[in-house]
Amino acid sequence: LHLRPAPTKRYDQDRVLSGLLAMLAHDRETSPLDVIFLTGDLAQSGKDAEYEVADAFLRDLLQATGVAKECLFVVPGNHDVERDVGRWLLRTMKSDEVSTEFFIEPASRRWHTQKFEAWSRHLEALLGARPLGLKVGADAVETIEVRGVRVAVASFNSAWFAQDDGDKEQLWLGEANVSRAGQHASRAALSVALMHHPTDYLHETERANVENHLERAFDLVLRGHLHKEKARVIVGARGTQMEIAAPAA
Repeated sequence: LHLRPAPTKRYDQDRVLSGLLAMLAHDRETSPLDVIFLTGDLAQSGKDAEYEVADAFLRDLLQATGVAKECLFVVPGNHDVERDVGRWLLRTMKSDEVSTEFFIEPASRRWHTQKFEAWSRHLEALLGARPLGLKVGADAVETIEVRGVRVAVASFNSAWFAQDDGDKEQLWLGEANVSRAGQHASRAALSVALMHHPTDYLHETERANVENHLERAFDLVLRGHLHKEKARVIVGARGTQMEIAAPAA
């Protein structure tokens, strides 16, 4: 979405988003939505003023669709990071051992969480104390019932180490994080992994292992980032997994 408050930006944003909201409201009776997933980059630079615009849009989106806020799932992207804070923090990690400590010990993530203060403050005010991509392991997983089907949604934050245009192969989801979340989510009839980046943005140390955990535990992987729509099917241990990438809205 890359929402920004500047009047010149708001003009183009409103042309697109007002049309989207009108379409969803029109189709609500014949094609109602059950769940909404947003795969990151609500804002442009992680600033409070941008999330005020995002907050207004999300409220309009819920009203237009009639979807309950408990069924709106959101994870951060690299543009939801406040980069002025992130420039002083660890840029990436070099080993699985360090990654395990980062994703298992809450105190390890304390400083990186500060990059998402505006994100969490505004979205918690709207959606409540939800994972929002800032929880790990089983705590990142929420379970809902959709038309009688138990659905587990793991909200992963692929932007913990995002900082600039050099993010590729620097990012971490954490093997321990994805493994524990997957064990919990795979108990549901349908399991969904939500993240912003494609897995080729992950550090090579963990990429293959994380992909294996995703394939074992999740039926559906939803992501964004590249502004290009894409769908592919992978045959894995759990059966058939589908990965869907959303284009920019």
